[in-house]
Amino acid sequence: MFMIIVLLITMMSSEPQIEQAPIKLTMERAVTIESVMKSEASEQQNMMYISPPTLPLTELFDSTVNQWIDELAEQDEFADWQSSTLQWDRQPLGPGLHGWVVILTDHGKELGYLVVTVGTDERYHLSEYGHGPSPLFSENTLYRSLVQHELINPSISFERFLADHHMTRERIYLSPLQNIWLFTLGNESYQLDAKTGDLMSIDSDILDQILKLKADNHSWSAPVADTREIQHSVQLPAFDPYLDLGWIVEPPSKIKDLQQLQASLNSGQLLTFVTNLYHDTVVYAFSVTGYHQWNAGDPFISIDQDGARYIPAQLMMQTGRYYITTL
Repeated sequence: MFMIIVLLITMMSSEPQIEQAPIKLTMERAVTIESVMKSEASEQQNMMYISPPTLPLTELFDSTVNQWIDELAEQDEFADWQSSTLQWDRQPLGPGLHGWVVILTDHGKELGYLVVTVGTDERYHLSEYGHGPSPLFSENTLYRSLVQHELINPSISFERFLADHHMTRERIYLSPLQNIWLFTLGNESYQLDAKTGDLMSIDSDILDQILKLKADNHSWSAPVADTREIQHSVQLPAFDPYLDLGWIVEPPSKIKDLQQLQASLNSGQLLTFVTNLYHDTVVYAFSVTGYHQWNAGDPFISIDQDGARYIPAQLMMQTGRYYITTL
């Protein structure tokens, strides 16, 4: 189906390539940018090494993350986060990005993730989060994808893959929905989607431009919001956005602001979110599956991509469009 759509669009216009989406809190506490950068620099010296605890940064980070996890665990979708054996690990999100991905596991099974960034207000922010067995920047997903695409020998175990310093991997978090693995083996480098593990081919000049833009703007940070408590949530079923191709040939819905978007989701309306990424070179389509409204500020909108991803709503309003979906 995907190849047919790509050929169809190529014949109709010179639109960018369409990528098929897979089917299927804050306790605002002060933390100085200087201390964050020092800790982050230590972590980035070796992507496989987690720096020893540093005070007070680590205590603050841990307590803030645990508060978000406890709050999300109250939602039915995140109920497995209530496990007494739940563990989590943090990894830095590339050089100079002042952020971390936190991956949650229970007895080795991955359950979801949080992305934590430091804003210009020098506080931790919840930038996005998600639930499911394929969290953002999962090394398990990366490993499976590399084996599947025959980029590494299947005889190489996962443990050996992690320990082999001839294979380098770098997390690049440009913004929610623009996240890639840069994997290098010898003289060969590959790009893989950080959520699905799909191979990508973004022009290196475009990546350099986006990285420079993020550096000039002190990276992407989440909108300032009070994320101590989820006051309202809506959960809708995921669907295949390629079952209704109206979003390819029809104009988007007339949803102009967050109030209209929330009203549509409150009524149970199915929506497809379409966005152009990487300087309009790739198009993604996702089913919209609800939202979380925290204490104050804009909600986090849920989309389906190998599990639920909750993205700041204002970013989605600025970078994409919505289509009414009929199944």
